[in-house]
Amino acid sequence: MNSIMPITIAIIIPSSVVLLLSFMQYFSHKESLKMTKGCFCVGLHKGYIFLAVAEIAMMTVIWVGTYLQKNIVTDNMWGRLLMDVAMAALVFLGIGGTIHILFHKIKVEGNRITVFRPLRKTFSCSFSDIESVKKRNPKNRYNISKITVKTYSGKKFSFDSTEIAYDRFEKSLCNKVIRSKLIGFDEDSNFNH
Repeated sequence: MNSIMPITIAIIIPSSVVLLLSFMQYFSHKESLKMTKGCFCVGLHKGYIFLAVAEIAMMTVIWVGTYLQKNIVTDNMWGRLLMDVAMAALVFLGIGGTIHILFHKIKVEGNRITVFRPLRKTFSCSFSDIESVKKRNPKNRYNISKITVKTYSGKKFSFDSTEIAYDRFEKSLCNKVIRSKLIGFDEDSNFNH
C-alpha cells in the first residue's frame, strides 16, 4: 500500500495541475479567437501545451520507474538523490513551460498594448509610450526572429516569430512607431514614417 501512494501522487498531481490550467486557459482566452485588424493577441500557439504535458508525463513515468526498478544509480543514496533532483527539475520545468504558454500574451487593441506575463504584474502602454523597438534577425538554423520593446517607463517585453500574430504586431510597430526608434528593421519593412 505504501509503495502505491508515491506512484499515485506522482501521476495524479501533475496531470491534475495541467488539466486545471488548460481549462482556465480555454475559458479566459476565448476572446483571442476573435482577432480583427485593430484587436489581436500575440502569444504562443496553445498546441505547445501538448508538448509540455508530454514532457511532464514522460519525466513522471521515468521518475516513478526508477523507484520500481532496482539498479546501481538508485540503490546508492547519492545516486537516488541526484536522480530525484534531476527528475523533479525536469517535471517542474514542464509545469513552468505550461504556465508560460497559458498566461503569456500581448493584447493589442487599437493604440493600446497590454502585456500579460505569468507570475508578474500585467501592464499596459500605448504605441506613443515606446522608447525603442529592437529586432534581432535570425542567426540560427531555426530562423527565429525576436523583437524587444522598451517603454519610456522602463518596462520591457519581447516576442518572437514562433508566436501567433507576430507579423501583424511587427507591421503595427512599423506603422505606429517613429522610424528612428526602430532598430534592426530592414528597409523593405512597411513603414509609414
